[in-house]
Amino acid sequence: MLGKPPLTQGLSRGFCEACIVNTGAGYYSHPLRCDVFVHCSQSGDNRTELKSDCITGEILNELDCQEFALKCLFWTKIRDTLIICFNLYPCKQPGRIAYREVFSCAAYYKCKNGTRESQRTCCEDRYRFDEISQKCVEDKLCRSNCHNKITLVSDSPPLIPLCTKKAALDDVRFYIQDVHGYNYRMPCPLGTIFSLDACSCIRGRRNITNIIKRCEPFIHLPFDKDWKDYSKYPKGTGARSVTILPIEGASGSSAAFFNDSSVTVWALNNMFFGSNFTLSFRFRPVEKTNGRFALVDNSDCDKSATFGVAYERTETSRTIYGGFILNDESVVRLQANLKPDQWHSVTLLKTGFRVELWVDGLKTSKLGSADIKRLDCSLTIGRGTNLDPFIGFIDDLQFFKCTPEEYL
Repeated sequence: MLGKPPLTQGLSRGFCEACIVNTGAGYYSHPLRCDVFVHCSQSGDNRTELKSDCITGEILNELDCQEFALKCLFWTKIRDTLIICFNLYPCKQPGRIAYREVFSCAAYYKCKNGTRESQRTCCEDRYRFDEISQKCVEDKLCRSNCHNKITLVSDSPPLIPLCTKKAALDDVRFYIQDVHGYNYRMPCPLGTIFSLDACSCIRGRRNITNIIKRCEPFIHLPFDKDWKDYSKYPKGTGARSVTILPIEGASGSSAAFFNDSSVTVWALNNMFFGSNFTLSFRFRPVEKTNGRFALVDNSDCDKSATFGVAYERTETSRTIYGGFILNDESVVRLQANLKPDQWHSVTLLKTGFRVELWVDGLKTSKLGSADIKRLDCSLTIGRGTNLDPFIGFIDDLQFFKCTPEEYL
């Protein structure tokens, strides 16, 4: 979102209790500084607090307790808050004799008669400036020596910059925050874009048509005339007992699956998906027998799938299931009821910590903070481990290693 790598963890017990309950993440103003915010995140019983800075000249909007509503605002637009926002003029704060430079752990400025000295001062190596005590304290992780980035302590040179953010491949207005091995998709504030070089959001254009890499299908099986991949760079596929019929496809035809039918896409074998996964397709079952039928998953090698969509028919109900097994071995499963004897559109996605199942335009969602577990099995259509083979029609299957704009 903003600023440099996280500077503080474990602020206080209960600091992240409120906003985190409904969304799995929350944002709080820092108790001492109005240009600093705290990002709170949770996975199971584990809670983490990360402190980050607004970019220079901006302060935190107090309306920060809504999902993705956090913004740092230009202070010139809200001068009425300056009475309580001392850190814009930090030396005017009563009792303040020095304050830390925002993007350094070791650099600080001294205050004299309510104004700061023009020359900055530096703590010694392996010491950081502590704002509460207003003096240098020992910290073996602080090796910045008044450089602009905090660095990790290392027994041998060179020092490695500590940046826990990665670029979101589909949208420069977002970045991926790494929190103890879990990836969180985070938005930059209004009017900024993520810079990997700066390891923060910087001011940039909002015209996303010029700066966003288009999210295109990695796999596209239209099933118009055959079962081959028609993405920009076609991948190898294999089929068994699949027939293309002129049955209500999105563009005229669809693939008919019977008891022994399947299509395999080998390119997804052992693929690292991270938390960027979107699978969409249309299907219509043949209403003959009850059971739980494989639609799409990655269990072609008789292992338990780590992603998948399945359809269940009973005497009284029709249900679709979709979900993932994640790196921390947690299972995220979603389901929705279906109407019988008709076509259905399905999208299963994971973007950051959001897991969603879209069925016929309606969404169900859950949180899943870890990445999708990697598996040395290929994407398979119509057949899966411990599932009945699908009987019916499947059409226009697409897989993305990103999130299409309509789901952002």
